Amino acid sequence: MEDVRKLLAMGSNAAQRACIADERGDRAEAGALYSQAARCMFRALALEPHFNKARELQDTALAYARRAEKLGYGQAPKTLPLDQAEQSSAQQAQQASAQDAAAEAAAQADAIAQKVERSGDAHLANAREYHVEAKFFQAEKAYIQAAETYLKARSATNNAELRKRIEEKADKALRGAEKLKHRHSASGELGHAAPASAAKPRPATVSQPKPKPKPSPPPSIDIGPSGEGLTDYEKEILKHTSNVNGVMYWPWSDEDATHNITNGLAKFKDPQGLLRLAPKQKALAKWKRPSSFCERPVVVHKIKSRNIKQTVVSDCSFVSSLAISADYENRHGQRLITKGIFPQDASGNPVYNQYGKYVVKLHFNGCWRRVVIDDFLPVSSASGELLCSYSADKNELWVSILEKAYMKVMGGYDFPGSNSSVDLHALTGWIPDRLPLKKCNDVEWKRLWEGLHSGQVLMTMATGNMSEADAERAGLVASHAYAVLDMRDVRGLRLVKLKNPWRHLRWKGRFSPHDTKSWTPALRKALQYDVEHAQENDDGEFWMDWQSVAHFFELIYMNWNPQRFPFVSTFHHCWNQQHGPSKDLYNMQYNPQFKLTVKTAHEAEVWVLLSRHITQIDDFADNKEFITLHVYRGMDRVFYPESAYKQGIKINSPHYLTKLRVPPGEQHYAIVVSQYEKTSTIRFSLKVYSTVDFDLKRMPHRYSNEVKTSDKWTRETAGGCQNDPQSYARNPMFAFTTPASTPPKSDTTPILIKLEAPRVYSVALALFDAEKKPITESDGYRPGFSKMEMGLQPSTTYHVVPATFRPGQEGPFFLTIGGTENIHPRRVR
Repeated sequence: MEDVRKLLAMGSNAAQRACIADERGDRAEAGALYSQAARCMFRALALEPHFNKARELQDTALAYARRAEKLGYGQAPKTLPLDQAEQSSAQQAQQASAQDAAAEAAAQADAIAQKVERSGDAHLANAREYHVEAKFFQAEKAYIQAAETYLKARSATNNAELRKRIEEKADKALRGAEKLKHRHSASGELGHAAPASAAKPRPATVSQPKPKPKPSPPPSIDIGPSGEGLTDYEKEILKHTSNVNGVMYWPWSDEDATHNITNGLAKFKDPQGLLRLAPKQKALAKWKRPSSFCERPVVVHKIKSRNIKQTVVSDCSFVSSLAISADYENRHGQRLITKGIFPQDASGNPVYNQYGKYVVKLHFNGCWRRVVIDDFLPVSSASGELLCSYSADKNELWVSILEKAYMKVMGGYDFPGSNSSVDLHALTGWIPDRLPLKKCNDVEWKRLWEGLHSGQVLMTMATGNMSEADAERAGLVASHAYAVLDMRDVRGLRLVKLKNPWRHLRWKGRFSPHDTKSWTPALRKALQYDVEHAQENDDGEFWMDWQSVAHFFELIYMNWNPQRFPFVSTFHHCWNQQHGPSKDLYNMQYNPQFKLTVKTAHEAEVWVLLSRHITQIDDFADNKEFITLHVYRGMDRVFYPESAYKQGIKINSPHYLTKLRVPPGEQHYAIVVSQYEKTSTIRFSLKVYSTVDFDLKRMPHRYSNEVKTSDKWTRETAGGCQNDPQSYARNPMFAFTTPASTPPKSDTTPILIKLEAPRVYSVALALFDAEKKPITESDGYRPGFSKMEMGLQPSTTYHVVPATFRPGQEGPFFLTIGGTENIHPRRVR
């Protein structure tokens, strides 16, 4: 096995050198090296034909051999003149040898094509099985995989009969995928998620403990290869929001880590084309592959935060996110972001791909997703410097690869800006959080300090607006993200170590490198800080006292390790713009609501994360959707917005996090999703993290049938409240009859009565029996909306009166009655 490893290492080294030579146009050297790589790989296969990646290695070796032949390597060398007979004999021998070699190569190519064909057969069989089981999401993906595999098999052979057979199978797979595509279009599944009432009922979700994390690859928490645990309704939501800026980013599957990354007949070019450039890049940039400007390109050599350099792309929050993630990997010895780059070696380390194709695993729009990029990077045509973020180690590519993958999802290098909690959530899946500096008290400081030093939180800080003069004086950048590398408390002195992603331009105030007065020998020793070295080397890193931090910075962005919570549950949902009023200031009945039940013997911690799915770059750049979560006590659907146990604040961020301290016992909460104003249909994910077991389910709509009647108060009928009984008697009155009791028999039937009116009016409802004797009233007079819920006797007639508080308030209103059947009110006064 040792010989096989040596051969593979020699082959890989020769192949990398061949690609570099090929890039610079040295055909002779490239051909020789390709041939050497192919020979090493074929010899390794001969020694160990059954190891786990034999098929991929065989494909790769054959591709190198063909490339060498195309470059003219392998032709008979020029020799001294021979006599005619010898020359003829040599030519015949050479022709025979060439014919034998061609026949052997053709047979080998046919065998490879047939092997790949069998893999396509397996994908096609899986697709048909999924189709029969009505698992259309998985079926379409399997059909596409089958078609791609067949096309790959066809390209491996020149055998006309074999190619024809494979083409027919590919056609069948494509037709299967096309049928499902038409099915989605016809049923509206792709364009519009089905309403919740039409979705397959989902039982209450009892959270399960998550398995302990493996070092690599990152766990696919939300959706696996076959989408286990999700309803069809949720799968369609994740499918719909896979389309971001016109590009499909499918939910991650384990196959994505290896499928069709490291083999091919030519270098990979992203079929979506080159990324859109930022304005500062356009005038200077040309696109190059690393093999043309790196001597020995690698993905990761030695990950260091101080090596990361931001250039002209305005993504300081993302680059700061990379910096603190790199620092985390160094400090805690655990892969955090580099484990999401593929291809990888057997140890899970990302490796350089000579074919120029990389797959990056990012978490956005509800789940881990697959992002495919090529390795073309923008380079200055004048200086030769990269015009994207890069590592100071010129051969190291991980910074540029991760940035390019994220920029592709965001629509290009012309990045609209973000915050690091959003960026880090995409890179790591960690829980996004934010805290205004003015709210960071002693308790919060301690929580952040403990979280940072125990590896439970990643942090950045953002400055606020500053004048150019103030920024220059302070050595800071206005509205800029800085990575938080360390926090210390030295005998009551609180200090924070920050990094500017530009790798230069540092703080000039107290505890800056040039503030020699503040850096006492004891403090230098406590922080192991070399002031003289820092003065000579501006790498963008600096210490800052907490008082100055609170003065110049506005927000702390955090991402918490989800592994601190052993219980997690997720729902994916669609909130249709047409459901309910545009604003929920008075009535929250139609807002998405969830019922959370927690049973605990001791105080528990529960966090609820709302994540809105974003599919258009314009939406991300100019986010006009202000979202939040409100939490109420109880088990019933919430109508009135006030009296929340935990009132949310509406923010225009993709994520909103609320935290609960749950006391011992059995506790019931209603979680309500809210937005400032509905301007469009939104799709979102709701994820609950807890230190104890819990039960989460959608809040049911108790009244399956509602009948809405429109009417109005006129001069004659606007009687006002019951303070004046004579005037009140002029108000409109409606009669209705409750439905008959249905099995199981009950003494009452649930009824909902709602009144909607102009918000400037305070309104209420009153219920009377068949004899018009008063029974009950709604909860006082409320602006624009009032409701009553009660159990009434079946098959019985009742009367209801809608009224404004003041008499003479004319205007329209809606009266709605809900129950187990349609109940039609009729006006009787």
